[in-house]
Amino acid sequence: MQDDLKTFRYRYIFMTLFTREEILKQLAQGKSFHQAELSKINLESANLDQAQFTEAYLRGANLSQASCRETDFSRAILRFALLSEANLTRANLTKAELNSAYLKRTNIREAAATKVKLYGANLDFLEASSTILTEADLRNVVGTSSNFSSANLEKVNLTNANLDHANFSNAILRKAIAIKANFPHTIWQRSNLEKINFSYSSLAEADFREASLVDANFTGANLTLVNFQEAELLETNFKNANLEKVDFTDSSLLTANLEGATLTQVDFTRTILQDANLENTIWQEVNLVDCNVDNAVFTNAEGLTSEQKQWLKKNGALNVPR
Repeated sequence: MQDDLKTFRYRYIFMTLFTREEILKQLAQGKSFHQAELSKINLESANLDQAQFTEAYLRGANLSQASCRETDFSRAILRFALLSEANLTRANLTKAELNSAYLKRTNIREAAATKVKLYGANLDFLEASSTILTEADLRNVVGTSSNFSSANLEKVNLTNANLDHANFSNAILRKAIAIKANFPHTIWQRSNLEKINFSYSSLAEADFREASLVDANFTGANLTLVNFQEAELLETNFKNANLEKVDFTDSSLLTANLEGATLTQVDFTRTILQDANLENTIWQEVNLVDCNVDNAVFTNAEGLTSEQKQWLKKNGALNVPR
């Protein structure tokens, strides 16, 4: 503890305050701003390409429209910083703290941002394609039309996030946490979402076509007008979820759990429901054409038509209500 205190004191005793002009001059000379005190500095529209700001204190700094290509902000403090329209292509944001920062139209394409903290940040129109955001903290972020296509977001935390029209196509979100989040009109096509937790989230009009959702968790989720065509949903959990006008055409729900789910105008055409748990489900206007229901369990299911009950029994479903 004493050693940590000495390190803290050493760091802040030797921090120096800089003006914008001094920073730009020293950057031109190749100087590093490692651990520099730069809170509330105005570097709007500045050229900071390949600069070194490791562990720098940039709380409330203005980097709007700045060029920060390949700039190193690893472990830097950028709380409440303004980064709108800044270019951070291939920048290093590893373990940087950007809680409550403003990143409207910011470009962090191909950046290294493992364990970056973006709690409560504004991500409107953020460009983050092909960015490494593994284990990042994106809790309570807000934004519209953010682009995370082909990004690596494995183990990211998106709890309480509000991201409408976001693009996660071809992205990796294995073991991500997205509890009680809001993702309307989002795109997840061909993304890897194995073991992701969407519990109690709203995903109205989301597109999961050809996505891998093996062992994903949609417990209590709102899934209205969602497209799961050709998705891999093996062992996926839809317990108590609301599924209205959902399309599962040509998808696989082998051994999936839909216990207690409400199914309204759901399309299971050519869907594999083999060994699925459909106990206590509520059915209304569901399409089961060419669906595989072998050994699927329908104990206490409600709303099935007499024709559907007859068809289910004939095709190997278990415990179909009378």
